[in-house]
Amino acid sequence: MIDMSNYEMIYLVFEVFCGAQAVVMAAKMTPDIGYSNEVRTFHCLSLCLIVEIVAEGLWIVCAGLDGAARVLLNLSCAADLLCTGYTVYFWYRFMDTQVTPREALIRRPKVVNQLWALPIGVMTVLDGTSPFTGLTFTLTKAGVYYRGPLFAVHALCCFFYAVPVVYLIAQSWKQQHIDRQDFTLYLFFPTIIVVGGILQIAYSQVAFSTVAFTFGMFILFNSLQRRQINTDALTRLNNRASAMAYLKGRIERAEGEPFYLFMADVDQFKGINDHYGHIMGDEALVLVADTLRDLAKDYRTLFISRYGGDEFLFTISENEVEPQQLIRHYGAVLKTALDASEYPFRFTMSIGYALADIDGLSQSALINQADQGMYGRKKR
Repeated sequence: MIDMSNYEMIYLVFEVFCGAQAVVMAAKMTPDIGYSNEVRTFHCLSLCLIVEIVAEGLWIVCAGLDGAARVLLNLSCAADLLCTGYTVYFWYRFMDTQVTPREALIRRPKVVNQLWALPIGVMTVLDGTSPFTGLTFTLTKAGVYYRGPLFAVHALCCFFYAVPVVYLIAQSWKQQHIDRQDFTLYLFFPTIIVVGGILQIAYSQVAFSTVAFTFGMFILFNSLQRRQINTDALTRLNNRASAMAYLKGRIERAEGEPFYLFMADVDQFKGINDHYGHIMGDEALVLVADTLRDLAKDYRTLFISRYGGDEFLFTISENEVEPQQLIRHYGAVLKTALDASEYPFRFTMSIGYALADIDGLSQSALINQADQGMYGRKKR
């Protein structure tokens, strides 16, 4: 018979609540909300949180029991230590893919990633075998926890990933494509985890660590979900819904502020997918997005978005540039980016445009006019 105090019951209720939140958030985190690497990282972090909650729950339920319960106590200690290390490791992976340029990630040899995973592998062996070897922790017959002789190695493995995380956070502040909200997220998540851990050590009777971890995951989930409203998941450009809302406002004042609407389509895109695979097809779309962002640095009124598939929509004020000049400029930017890349594919863009200079134009009519120009160039 397990006899739990009111404190233990409340602690367990907190753990169950946090675990339920983690499961719900993990289930709702799909590629529609985040980029593929973000989704994978979120699921990995969710797994760490769930395992940590189960481990702490086992500790509460099995504390003071003998027999098979002692095995569960040892396993819960090992799982708790492993979750600490894997949480830091997965956050490093997340930061690496967010801050490091995509081309650098693609060019990076696999052996480099394998070397980066070496400390987590060492920690897994040490912590995973400690229930039998006592390398990083031991439990007395009374269930009292003591650090093992190699606990410092476990701590060093965790700290190993903390160093590049701090470096990547600093780099994210310097990069123009990372906005301040993203930077705040990169800084907040590890901070709340550390604060929760410190409070847990100081006040072990309260589930500070689990609550802080869950709160950090909620902030991360909410940030990724909020981004979905206006941002395309793959390219990080404005999405179609955002473009339509922007276009509606521009059309309403088109007579006083005329503008050009451009529709652009990737030539030979199906061939890229067929010959090099869909991952390379995605890379082609990301390259287009990056070059459009580079182009936008030279034009004050340029609005860029992904319309859907391999189509992109952008607008610019009539008085800022001639449409053909903008098309030639973008073609040069795209060619330079492709020549500097190590991608196996090459492609061009077909671009059509339409002028909006009277109020009350139909969005669909304006887009169709630009589309016709785009397809006319594609047939040449």
